[in-house]
Amino acid sequence: MKNKTTSKYILFIVLGLFLIILNSNKLKNEDEVFDDVSSPLIIEEIEKPEISDTIKKIDYDGIIIKYSMEELNDVNLAKALVELEIDAPKWVFKQAKHETGNFESVLCIKGNNLFGMRIPAQRKTTALKTKYRGYATFEYWISSVVDYKYWQLCRERKPDEKYIKYLIRRGYAADKKYGTKLKSERYNLENNIMQIFADV
Repeated sequence: MKNKTTSKYILFIVLGLFLIILNSNKLKNEDEVFDDVSSPLIIEEIEKPEISDTIKKIDYDGIIIKYSMEELNDVNLAKALVELEIDAPKWVFKQAKHETGNFESVLCIKGNNLFGMRIPAQRKTTALKTKYRGYATFEYWISSVVDYKYWQLCRERKPDEKYIKYLIRRGYAADKKYGTKLKSERYNLENNIMQIFADV
């Protein structure tokens, strides 16, 4: 009788160990599948509740799908900035033109990177896993614009703060003459672009 009871205990212990090993292997396999998810790489950050709420109000995926088939040009960029409710869209428009040399830089052409962004350590991003000369790359040019929106949202502009001051405070513009460069005549907005921004 004693031997039968002991055998039952041993059987239960062996069965319990088997189930533990089986579950741990299952979890490991699920992790491997998750690690194999293709880009774009989304890095979540700990965001303020109000920022998270703001992010949910805009259909970012829908906007990316909409513009992914569209050519990068002044009109499409301006429309995308308005739809994404980008802060200071006129300045950001000029910024994209300046950073990409009117959309002709290698980083813009090969990496769809309009703002010279790098892959962030914490905040949410639409960047791919691959880099180009240390800079982030994006699947589409619109993905770069959405990424810029995420960058704006993780630390918003102070009331009455001029946008150039904001860029300097955020560490984006190290050049104190950055604002002067964006004010250059070469970045003056055409009438059709001004019309897109008219109601913003």
